[in-house]
Amino acid sequence: MFPDDAAAEAWFIAQRWPGGIICPHCGSGNVQEKAAHKTMPDLPRFSVRIGTPLQDSKLGYRMWAMAIFMMAAGVKGTSSMRLHRDLARHHAEDGLVPRPPYARGVQRE
Repeated sequence: MFPDDAAAEAWFIAQRWPGGIICPHCGSGNVQEKAAHKTMPDLPRFSVRIGTPLQDSKLGYRMWAMAIFMMAAGVKGTSSMRLHRDLARHHAEDGLVPRPPYARGVQRE
């Protein structure tokens, strides 16, 4: 779907601000694009996450994009347990989450 978090973040930005990035604090379109966006020196930095359910999440943009896709593509919807199973497995395949020893082929004692 997305090769990395930067590509997923670019997709989220294009979806949220199709006409260009706008500051949620002051409404200005004059935004400095760095690691986090900023308009004026006295206003705080912001990202595409601000004001969304993603705001306080530690998950990356790529993981959120996959979760949104799974929820939107399911005919009957997707349960939270299904999301947990599928995304945790995907996390383990990426090597981001350590897998338990028995999942790596090590026998339990």
